[in-house]
Amino acid sequence: MSRRIEFRLKGERSYVQGPDIVEAAMQEALRAEAGAPVSNLVFEMNRMTARNLDLVLDGARPGAAGAVARFSFETGGVTRRGILVERDDAPGERRAYDERELRAHCLTDASARRIVLQGASPLGGTETLVAMTKTLHLALYPGAAGQWLFARLEAPRWPLPAAADGLEIALAGAVGTRLTKSAARLRGETFAWIYFSLKGRA
Repeated sequence: MSRRIEFRLKGERSYVQGPDIVEAAMQEALRAEAGAPVSNLVFEMNRMTARNLDLVLDGARPGAAGAVARFSFETGGVTRRGILVERDDAPGERRAYDERELRAHCLTDASARRIVLQGASPLGGTETLVAMTKTLHLALYPGAAGQWLFARLEAPRWPLPAAADGLEIALAGAVGTRLTKSAARLRGETFAWIYFSLKGRA
């Protein structure tokens, strides 16, 4: 099964943001699932893109090795797998986006390696998690020789809970010097793991 997904670019960015890819892919993948519980989501971003995408679910496609992203999840006792591959066309629309609006609602504690949302988030759920994690990394690694990018999401359940007051992102550890793992927590419960990778500047 293959489905077309179209995106809008955000702010001045020249690429499609990872959280938008996650949300759109899961929406399309679950369109026929009629609200069935979803568990064990693993979503991996392989590279950045400035193109619209095709979602290929439960099937092979030539060029899959160059997929922008791949993911798997469980529903109804079945494991589903998908990939997202580039189309020739680029997003034709753009919308306002400014992560500073979110930062104004967050408190970063570098000594505790965490960031906490205070009040409501002006962004969507996955968008909030990734933006908070990025903000935390910029505070913890101010001299990093590269750009921190969203690389992977692991979630025992989907959809993720809505971003709410007290949402916390805490750095759990690093794999080498270029990959980190952070926990997303709400009311003391860890509901997702977010991985970031450091890409060298061109």
